[in-house]
Amino acid sequence: MKAPSRLQLSAIYCYPIKSLGGVKLTSSQIESRGLQYDRRWMLVDEQGLFLSQRTLPQMAHLQVDIEAEYLNIRQRQNGEQLQIPIAEEAYRFLVKAKVWKDELEAGLAPEAINDWFSKQLGQPCRLVRMKSESERHTEPDYVGTGQAVSLADGYPILLASEASLDHLNQQLEQDISMLRFRPNLVVSGGSPFQEDHWDHFQIGTAHFKGVKSCSRCQVITIDPETAEIGKEPLRTLATYRTFNRKVKFGENICWEANSGDLVQVGDTVTVHSNKQVQYHQSTQN
Repeated sequence: MKAPSRLQLSAIYCYPIKSLGGVKLTSSQIESRGLQYDRRWMLVDEQGLFLSQRTLPQMAHLQVDIEAEYLNIRQRQNGEQLQIPIAEEAYRFLVKAKVWKDELEAGLAPEAINDWFSKQLGQPCRLVRMKSESERHTEPDYVGTGQAVSLADGYPILLASEASLDHLNQQLEQDISMLRFRPNLVVSGGSPFQEDHWDHFQIGTAHFKGVKSCSRCQVITIDPETAEIGKEPLRTLATYRTFNRKVKFGENICWEANSGDLVQVGDTVTVHSNKQVQYHQSTQN
């Protein structure tokens, strides 16, 4: 019998500005809200409601890189670039910002930055930065009270498996990349959808808890390179990854703060305990 392949961390991604392009890293600090810098900024409309690729797929054209003191933004179609400061002190004017049902106070970027983003997206928008003292928490039904989260949709960290993507690509006419799913941590080795069942596990010296599988929306049908919209992979996933009428791929996880606070590509992944999960077949097309 073939021995199971070793589980290890194969990729790390950070998305500093919500719904914009991600940054591939070789290592990352972990904080209570998730990876350092991950989704600490977001674009909002004139009412303070967050913007995303769900309604503005062209946000995929805005690529982000991290430097010591700045985020570098590049529009991939026209090559225009912008630097925005990382330091919280640069966002002094405070505004109300909304992420789904949560409203929080956030620092507003200078007018020139907001004008640049408005031009690139073709509509008025503003960039805001989450304050260090802002409180936003995950759903208490799954995690309990007190688990902090950034400006991500619901949970601090998203983990995905290369084996799961390989299994999905076997069902598709054309392969897709992991970037469709916007994970923070990617694991290689093991079997497809093993991550659904992980309860307590370890990456290097950092300990994590698997919370719930991630419900996927139409964002995964947007090609992150071209911003073109199709039907896949959501259509195919719906045929065998549907639970309570929601299509699942990847696992929402939380960091256990009394453990190591650094993850690096190549770290060994050790599963300490599993949970029971059952998925239902669907005939949805």
